[in-house]
Amino acid sequence: MNEVDRVALGYVAGMLDGEGSIRRQWYKATKNGRQYQRTVLSIYNTNRDALDFIAKTVGAGGVGLHRSAQTAKGWKAVYAYRASNAVADMLLLTLLPYLIIKREAALAILRSSVGDPYKPSRTLEGLDGSIFQKFIRADQANPVEAPL
Repeated sequence: MNEVDRVALGYVAGMLDGEGSIRRQWYKATKNGRQYQRTVLSIYNTNRDALDFIAKTVGAGGVGLHRSAQTAKGWKAVYAYRASNAVADMLLLTLLPYLIIKREAALAILRSSVGDPYKPSRTLEGLDGSIFQKFIRADQANPVEAPL
């Protein structure tokens, strides 16, 4: 992984530490009505360009207007970058070395995701240009023991 990628990861981690949230969330599947848990990662900001940069850097997830901003009069619009399921888990794992404030929460969520029977319909396949693939290639070249 080159220095530009490391700086970009540090930026994303800093935004998550300062402006974001990570959580495990229950939801009901529409096909079978069963309840599952998923990891959800969100970063909020009034600068949409910053969040678009994160989405482009990550190569997955999306940016949209945050609900609370739609009704608040006299306030700046607030945007949210969101990723969930396997994408959120992989992003947390990728950002782990750079997280400070939310490091323990990320570790707890990653530990709770291990062995999760939920099989996400959208996998990380097809994200060839994403930061995940760069991280995976760098990790294969320089393996480190995961802190889980």
